[in-house]
Amino acid sequence: VAIAAITSRAWREVPAQSTPSAATDHALSTLLVVSVLLQLALGLRARHTGEGIMEHLSFAVVVVIFGVIVAARLLGKYDGIPVLRRTGSALIVHTGTQVALGFLAFVMVGRRGDLATPPTLEVAITTAHQACGALLLANAVLALVWCRRLLLAPRTDPVTAVGATSVD
Repeated sequence: VAIAAITSRAWREVPAQSTPSAATDHALSTLLVVSVLLQLALGLRARHTGEGIMEHLSFAVVVVIFGVIVAARLLGKYDGIPVLRRTGSALIVHTGTQVALGFLAFVMVGRRGDLATPPTLEVAITTAHQACGALLLANAVLALVWCRRLLLAPRTDPVTAVGATSVD
């Protein structure tokens, strides 16, 4: 996903923008990617060992918080940068879809009991949840690379930044 963004025409043509919130957006998008990766690891453990489901469910709250915050910032602060708005829109859709699929997967697995072979609907829902997690990671990576590319912290004059005054 990052390679696709970096090799796109928009990467070459869309100018970067100086914004005081660049550092915040860089940090939040990085935290989103890290939290999604951790959540995928917790989901992997839950799916393949049956252990750690409560950790996976609990940490989902962290991912949702970061997903909503990053999406809201991209949608609300950068009207003039369509690629950030599209990334924010996709991020909010994938975050919401992932929560809904996670809830359905939890309900389906909880209803199963001790069946050796899970029902087809359960397999479909849990697989869709896993696939949507990959889409969420892809969107988080896009948010990270586009924020790093397009949002620049304003430059400050080192002399005036420390409170010095100019001499006439």
